[in-house]
Amino acid sequence: MNILASGDRILFVKSFIDGIGWNEQYQERSEEIVNIIHATTTHAYPLSKFIFLCAIQDNASFDIASYINKESLSEVWLSLVDYHCGRVGEATARRRILIGQYIQRYLDCTSYIRPELNYAQQSSSMEGLKIYTAYTNNIGAHFGNHFRRAINTLLQIRQRKIDLIRQRQ
Repeated sequence: MNILASGDRILFVKSFIDGIGWNEQYQERSEEIVNIIHATTTHAYPLSKFIFLCAIQDNASFDIASYINKESLSEVWLSLVDYHCGRVGEATARRRILIGQYIQRYLDCTSYIRPELNYAQQSSSMEGLKIYTAYTNNIGAHFGNHFRRAINTLLQIRQRKIDLIRQRQ
């Protein structure tokens, strides 16, 4: 059942609920949409990591940098909902092919069931941007630690330090 008249559109507005009031007749559906978006976003983070790790494992020369962007992460988010999709451009088609290679394995492992969500593209844009921002912030905050750990492992600094201390004694 579609309650919209032909030509009507749905518009999302982000605001505090007390700023716009609360209409009881829409409360249940609003909560349902919020829960769907939250669950989808929660799964989009590990799905994107799963896709990237599988792609790197399958192809050591996989260009991960070209897929860590808002558009790709929005497509990852969209792959987790059941929505009507139309024709897309070449770049989007390339992203969907990559996601399509691994999505079913992820869905099988997690038992995640795609919810139906109309007008999912706008939500995917906002959530894709949030995921991208979280990734870049995480990389900025923790890259040094990971890099240092990798270098230490490669150079075995701790073991060499212990060996030198033993030699002095």
